Amino acid sequence: MTLRPPIAFLTVGAWEHGRDVPPESFPLTAAFARSAKRFGIDLHWIDYGSPWRGFFFHKIVRMREHLVALRDRGYGTVVYVDARDVLFLDGAEAIHEELGKFDRKQVLFAACMTKEAWPYRPSWFTERIKERFGSDGILNAGCFGGEVGAVLELVDECLAIRSRFQAGCPRQVENGETSLEETIFEETGTSLMNDDQFFFQLLQAKGSARIAVDTEKKLFAVFGKGWPEWHQREGQDPKQQWTICNARIIHSPWLSRDVAYWNKWSERIVNEAASPATEDRGSYPGNETPSASRTHGVDENVIRDVTWRIV
Repeated sequence: MTLRPPIAFLTVGAWEHGRDVPPESFPLTAAFARSAKRFGIDLHWIDYGSPWRGFFFHKIVRMREHLVALRDRGYGTVVYVDARDVLFLDGAEAIHEELGKFDRKQVLFAACMTKEAWPYRPSWFTERIKERFGSDGILNAGCFGGEVGAVLELVDECLAIRSRFQAGCPRQVENGETSLEETIFEETGTSLMNDDQFFFQLLQAKGSARIAVDTEKKLFAVFGKGWPEWHQREGQDPKQQWTICNARIIHSPWLSRDVAYWNKWSERIVNEAASPATEDRGSYPGNETPSASRTHGVDENVIRDVTWRIV
C-alpha cells in the first residue's frame, strides 16, 4: 500500500509565459521552487503555465477545487503559499508539527504588521483587529494553513459573500446597522471584488472564529524594510517588520520585486537554514522516489492539476 503524505503544499503558478519552463528555472518562481526542493517539499501547483485570470479566481475558486480533491484523496492538512515571494526555511515535517500546535478548528495566517495590507480605511480596520484579536496583526493571505476541511469552509465563506453581492441580494442589517461588508462595498463598488486577501481580511474584521494570525512569527513571517540575516533571527521582536524570528516559511511581497537580488539573497539564507542536516528535514511517506514531474491522479476534466514534483 502506498502511504500518502499527511500535508499538502498548494501554490499558484498562473504565468502563461512560464508554461514550458520548470518552476525552479522560471525567474519569478525560481527562488521559491528551489527552497522547496532543498527541503524535500512536494508542491501542488494550481494552474501552472495557465493565463492569469485574477487573484480571486486562482486563489479562491480554483483553490476550492484543489481542496476538495485533496480532501477526497485523504490529505488532512494543507498549507498555501504564494510562489513569487515566499521561501521555505524548513521541511514538511517541521512545518506540520508547528502548525499542529495551533487550534485545529482555525486557519492560521501570516501577520502582515502593516496597515498598507488593508485596502479600506487602514486605521479604522486596525482598531477593529486590536479590539477583536488583541493584537494589530492584519492577516496576509500569502501564507496560511490548517486542516483541509477548515480551509475549505473559510474559502466557502469568501465565495458566499462575493456571490451575494454579485447577485444584488437585499442588504443585511447587523445590530441595527448595515453589515460591515455592505458598508465597504457601497463605498468601493467592485474594485475589491477580485482581491482574495480582502475577503479573508473582511472575515477577520467581522471576528471570524475560523481565523488565527501568527503574530509571533512561529511558522509564518512577513517581512520588509531590510534583508534578514539567518544568524540574527534568535530573540528578534516579531512586531518589527524586518524580522523573521524562527519562522519556517517567510514572505516578502515588497523585497521580492527586485527579482535578481531576491534570487541571490534567497539562495544564501536557504542554504544557511538547511545546513548542516538538510537530508534529515522534511522527510515523510511519499517523497522517497524522486521524479522530474508527475500528476496526482486528479480528473483533469475537473482540475487541470499541473504538479511538479520538487524533490
